Amino acid sequence: MALQRLALFVCLAAGSSMAMAAECRLSKLDDFPHKEIGNVPLHRHQPSGAVVFSSIMHVNPDGAPDAYHPDDIGTVHLCNGIRVRSTCAEDKPWISDCMADYRKARSEEFSGETPVCFFAMSTHNGVPLVQGNDDPKPGYFISTTHLKQPGEDAKRPAGQIDSNVIPFAVIPGTWLGKAEPGPQLGDMGIAYRRSTGAVSGFVIADSGPKRKIGEGSIALLQALGHDPFVIRKGKRRAFSGIGFHTEDNQKKPDVVYVMFPGTAETGLTVTQDRVRNRTAALMEALGGVAGLQACAAKL
Repeated sequence: MALQRLALFVCLAAGSSMAMAAECRLSKLDDFPHKEIGNVPLHRHQPSGAVVFSSIMHVNPDGAPDAYHPDDIGTVHLCNGIRVRSTCAEDKPWISDCMADYRKARSEEFSGETPVCFFAMSTHNGVPLVQGNDDPKPGYFISTTHLKQPGEDAKRPAGQIDSNVIPFAVIPGTWLGKAEPGPQLGDMGIAYRRSTGAVSGFVIADSGPKRKIGEGSIALLQALGHDPFVIRKGKRRAFSGIGFHTEDNQKKPDVVYVMFPGTAETGLTVTQDRVRNRTAALMEALGGVAGLQACAAKL
């Protein structure tokens, strides 16, 4: 039911033959130096101006009320949202095994004696905020997204873009405020999965590391036909992403991303319906599903 509810478009098998005749005009912009998979070519689509590229898709559960918990029973391991033994600066080394430091800092009531900082959760004076009885998941930390819901408290769950509900994508933090390649928080986009033909609209709702591109919310992965939840060490985690697809002896990243700069709607609440309606209209600028498939064939 979740997939039926979140999938915004359906690629029919007959569409593949249409793609053969469809036109897709792309001009090379740059190569993005992806830390894990090497250079990712970025293209500009004409005449829409969209930025088009192909990459893997890691899952980003941020913004979901059940993401982080003080006892590490959330859908995300606490170490994914914490830095220890360093400052909060992004250029400092991230330590994957943070729990000993975290437990010590927690026993000290996060007084600062044991350095720990939270970069994916709401805090007050360095102390992570916990959801109350009126919030969706009382007792859980408040997981945050860079994009906020207008008119809501930016530090509370209602102020975030819920990864469980809204299909969203992530851009590198270095893109924020830049004219090139152009996509910004709140802009709309479309994702296409080569292996299944699934298509989903999305909103850009978060920013990430400067050398990673290709990250989506839980809802976006589900809309593309992938279940990101796995059992790891007895806990249900949102961990599994979408990797590569091999076709005609060619191995390519499975997901094609199309991002439309300048399509953000300020002051409007981000909902499933708004994302669906906005991106359905933008599909026409690509020539529909056939045009999207034609672009994918060029990447």
